[in-house]
Amino acid sequence: MGTFHVGCQIENHKNSRQSLKIKKLLVDTGAVHTWIRDTKLMKIGIMPVKKDVPLSNGQWSIDHPQYWIHGDSGQ
Repeated sequence: MGTFHVGCQIENHKNSRQSLKIKKLLVDTGAVHTWIRDTKLMKIGIMPVKKDVPLSNGQWSIDHPQYWIHGDSGQ
């Protein structure tokens, strides 16, 4: 397991003209999800939806935005 950084572009799947370039996104090879600040996602029209997600420390995190990665949608 390890971490590294990549550049990426995130697009709003409902309007691909709304996009965000991230120069240095942290990738954790042992993680299922990644975190991108909600204020950045809201600027391209991706709004938070309520969903409880268990974290590795036993706490629960809520209000995750929808995501769309390589054609697969999720919430």
